[in-house]
Amino acid sequence: MKILYKMHELSYITITYLKDLTSIHSKHFFNISIRLCKVKD
Repeated sequence: MKILYKMHELSYITITYLKDLTSIHSKHFFNISIRLCKVKD
């Protein structure tokens, strides 16, 4: 039971982290991709 709880906690933390990561860095990654496209052209 405790192991299951720990796994749930870990998955929750991972999901929350990923959500924060996407919200914070999506714009940054978008800018990088635009730059790469410009470099290719």
